[in-house]
Amino acid sequence: MLETKIVRSGDGTPIATWHAGSGTPLLMIHGMVSDHDSAMLMRETLEAHYELWTMDRRGRGMSGDSDAYALQREVEDVLAVARAIGKPAYIFGQSFGALLTLGSLLAPGQHFRKAVLYEAPIQLLSAPMLPAGFLQYGDELLARGEREELVIQFAKQVVRIPDKDIAAMRSLPTWPKRVAAAHTIPREARAIVEYRCEVERLRALTQGMQVLVGENSAPSFQQSATFLADALQAKLVMLEGQGHVANVTAPALLARQLIDFYGS
Repeated sequence: MLETKIVRSGDGTPIATWHAGSGTPLLMIHGMVSDHDSAMLMRETLEAHYELWTMDRRGRGMSGDSDAYALQREVEDVLAVARAIGKPAYIFGQSFGALLTLGSLLAPGQHFRKAVLYEAPIQLLSAPMLPAGFLQYGDELLARGEREELVIQFAKQVVRIPDKDIAAMRSLPTWPKRVAAAHTIPREARAIVEYRCEVERLRALTQGMQVLVGENSAPSFQQSATFLADALQAKLVMLEGQGHVANVTAPALLARQLIDFYGS
């Protein structure tokens, strides 16, 4: 049975969580323009192996928000949920959620057992994550109230999701939630541009790590994943025939990859 729990983050913001299943806890951190339902198509499979925890990141769904945004506040949200779980957990971060996973792994006193990072958007000089002018363009779309167009253009221009995969996403019951979270795109896009990877601290981490990348993902994500796997001294695993949203296009494949890595 799926249970809901509201967790208070460090600044008092309420963070909504859902959990079900039994075994070692697995906390899943979703990416941009998404919510806890990003694991919807994998939930049944994963709950057969783990106590699966999902959450709405701040600014969307049932979670609250704050006036001033900072990536570190979101890291504190993840750590608050980890404390609520009450025992060492596995953690999975997808896209922006992978950046939050990195921040959580570097936090003092955290107790994550193993981590999987799926295409963290780390900005490299050789492969910028955002096309020129996208930040201003996104602000303009949001100011005009064109929320769905902002989500679509983010998927096309930044994540480089093929039209057929965007169509698949739009057919799911989660699509309206993505549109409702459109206002979080500009602030999180700016956080990506400002993010600086602390390579030496990452190399000091001792948890088991794995980095995932889609075979068909944009070059920026391909290069970011390679960079991160090297920094973490972790295995880089390619998801054959997939891009940035295997949780939608190949949920069984992604779930099996997680199970094979985490074990029980």
